[in-house]
Amino acid sequence: MEEAKEEILDILSITKRKGLSLDFNTAGLYKKYCLETYPSEWIVKEALNLGIPLIFGSDAHAMDQVGRSYDLYEKAMD
Repeated sequence: MEEAKEEILDILSITKRKGLSLDFNTAGLYKKYCLETYPSEWIVKEALNLGIPLIFGSDAHAMDQVGRSYDLYEKAMD
């Protein structure tokens, strides 16, 4: 797990250096075997600490899914 974490931190560093953003997707919250956002909370925190902008996504496939759990995105941005 530690090796994977280091890889992710390297990817975040490259993301920051290239001036890219990161998708904050809430679809995983509604998937039986995931139940969390994509990416995971610790990655979101690391990205924000680096100043990487987050872009909200709900991966909607129906009208009632558009913007689902947007409040979690807003909370992460505080």
